Amino acid sequence: MTGRWRGATVALAICTVATATALIAGSTSAILLLIAVAVALGSYWWMVTAEARRPSLTLRSVVVAIAIVLGAAVTTVPRQSGDIWSYAMYGRIVAVHHASPYRHVPDEYPNDPILRFVSPTWLHTGSVYGPAFVVFAAAVAPLGGDSGARTRVLYQATAALAVAGALLLVWRRTRSPGAIAWVGLHPVIGLEIVNGGRNDALIGLGVLGAILLVERGKLRTSGVVTGVAATIKATGALAGAGLAIWTWRRRGFRRAAIFAAAGSVVVAGAYLAAGGTAALGPLEHAGTQFSRASFWSHLPISSTVAMIATAAVVAVGLWRYTKDDPALAGVAGPAAFLLAAPYVLPGYLGWVLPGAALQHRRKMAHIIALQATLLVGAYEVFHLRSSGFVADVLTGSTGALAPLLGVALLVAYLAPARRRVPESREPSPVVRTPARY
Repeated sequence: MTGRWRGATVALAICTVATATALIAGSTSAILLLIAVAVALGSYWWMVTAEARRPSLTLRSVVVAIAIVLGAAVTTVPRQSGDIWSYAMYGRIVAVHHASPYRHVPDEYPNDPILRFVSPTWLHTGSVYGPAFVVFAAAVAPLGGDSGARTRVLYQATAALAVAGALLLVWRRTRSPGAIAWVGLHPVIGLEIVNGGRNDALIGLGVLGAILLVERGKLRTSGVVTGVAATIKATGALAGAGLAIWTWRRRGFRRAAIFAAAGSVVVAGAYLAAGGTAALGPLEHAGTQFSRASFWSHLPISSTVAMIATAAVVAVGLWRYTKDDPALAGVAGPAAFLLAAPYVLPGYLGWVLPGAALQHRRKMAHIIALQATLLVGAYEVFHLRSSGFVADVLTGSTGALAPLLGVALLVAYLAPARRRVPESREPSPVVRTPARY
């Protein structure tokens, strides 16, 4: 092929069509859905590999492709996650029923028209989301009213706008079509994050913004942004921890303390306003869950032991990846948590994909994108609505293989980086430059 129609561009077109097909027509046939998702994931990596070898993507082609995927994701009913209805119900507990979603549970309001959409798993659990997101959900509730369709579109549109904002920031920072294609066209964005209206997109935007602010030396503002991310989901604090350690190592303890203090004030103030320890109580229920793709679900241990081990992995990741670039420092903690935690869903990768896009050719970014690929593929199989021998074999093999691949990615994350071997042992010429006074 000649001109712009090289491998990366062809792969981009295939990835776009396959992702949109999975969103729009996937519910009509399980076979069609699996084929479309497989093609989308495969062509995504074809695009990424081809673009790394020989850049050919244009900004216009990437923007058009992402717009098609996001448009399809917003205009179709959520296929996988039902979290969007929990968001809506927690918001209605505040705005409609004038109560706290940390002290009251959805099942207490049997006549609420949105309750029937909420997953049975979360009917008896208070909000596991932070105060900032509960306030946002309460603001959405009057706009959505009693309409399930209007409510889900509002959350999907919010996720799409958050992704678009992150892509704009990545473009302004990198000026690389390949970088925004790397994050914006990953199938997890359209299939899980935007279609599911997930608040993980807001966290990803916040983490990315905090990283860019740290790069510009705006530590107080960055601390506030990470604090807001932590009051959407508590795991957002891991990004703040990485950026604080990086600031301490590169700019000194005083500046790190300024950053950490700004974030801590936001988090403490938000949780105190939400009821103090009552706002943290529902997280205990979430901490006891095991997801199907997690290797912990195959081990005879408690969730407490699993979380202690996860904390150790996070500590190693924070220490190892906060010496170099602030982008890596900002995503190091959340990435470690996602690789090691007993309960992880595909949409959670929205926390780290935007930030990792700033260094999308580095080892950590590859691991993040690979984990997103693994989880998207695995959960498409887990959620098959068909039965029979083939479906049982596929589900069983995926349930056994996904945890093993997850362990491999965790090992790769923890493995020390290889030192680059110089291409030549000949000493490089010394270039003398005049001293500057």
